[in-house]
Amino acid sequence: MYPVARVNCPRLTLGARMAFADPKWLEILKASAGQSAAAALACGLLLLVARWGWVPPLDPWMIIATTFGLLLFGFLTLASFFTAINKIFPVREWISVLRQ
Repeated sequence: MYPVARVNCPRLTLGARMAFADPKWLEILKASAGQSAAAALACGLLLLVARWGWVPPLDPWMIIATTFGLLLFGFLTLASFFTAINKIFPVREWISVLRQ
């Protein structure tokens, strides 16, 4: 039998349930197209300079989180741009006019 180390920390208790994360991070979904594009560009540049070796090697969790951020912000940017283009050029109205 191995000795068991006792930890005197009130936050670390056996059987305690993990609290749900604060949903404030979901506020990023309300960002404008420019903010989303800037965040996607920052994530992409971080991955690029890590690949080139300009920064120290990133841990695997950093690469995963940065890739997730790149995909999330990239798709949010595309959705914002397509929404803006649809407001300028209403394709749905053009299709309804062409069908008549």
